[in-house]
Amino acid sequence: REKNPSPPIVDQINLSDSYLVMGSIYQKTGDFGKALQQYEKALETGKRTRDLQTITNAYSYIARLHVARGDDQQALSVLRLAIESSWPLQDPKTTAELFFAMGNSYIRLKRFADARGYFEEAWKIAGNTQSESLSFMYYDGLQVLDSASGLWREAYLNYKQANRLKAKLFGDENTKKILQTTMQYEFEKKEAARRAEQEKKDLVQRTIRNAIAVALAGSLLFLLVVLNQRNKIARARKR
Repeated sequence: REKNPSPPIVDQINLSDSYLVMGSIYQKTGDFGKALQQYEKALETGKRTRDLQTITNAYSYIARLHVARGDDQQALSVLRLAIESSWPLQDPKTTAELFFAMGNSYIRLKRFADARGYFEEAWKIAGNTQSESLSFMYYDGLQVLDSASGLWREAYLNYKQANRLKAKLFGDENTKKILQTTMQYEFEKKEAARRAEQEKKDLVQRTIRNAIAVALAGSLLFLLVVLNQRNKIARARKR
């Protein structure tokens, strides 16, 4: 019988997500050592629970950390592991993104033929997703690759295509943000108006209550005066 049973798998997967978030925070502050520790904890959790999505995510984060450190050779080794774990997931978007990451690392290593091979493979995988973000990654990667290879005409055409997709992607995102901001503004405006109206009602009710209280206090005072006067008259008659 286990004295300390393992937490449910769902809880362990949620814990691995927390490790990835903490790792990202450390990475943004430049503390790569602590970031890597958190990513490796997420990877260990994924392996323990045999959750391929967690394993793939952890490898992906570790690869990005190596890229941030300027170690593309190490990033490639980790990306291969990420791709291997991603295949059974049957998630073409994730796998294509990993292939694009491989291509970008090869560009930085000036291994242009390898880079082009991974871009083309990623494009094949992405073909059925109809994802504009993947299309942008493809054309953006190609324009960098063609520029580095001296293929200026191809670089220019791919640059134009990447810019068109970028404008659409970020334009849609900006539209969403503007809509959210507008909706929030309208909600806050209505809420402010509701609060103002409620304050007016509260003020009227307080005024009425105060007037009633003053009237009651005046009536009570009048009654006390009358009773006091009656008592005085009654005492005078007894004498």
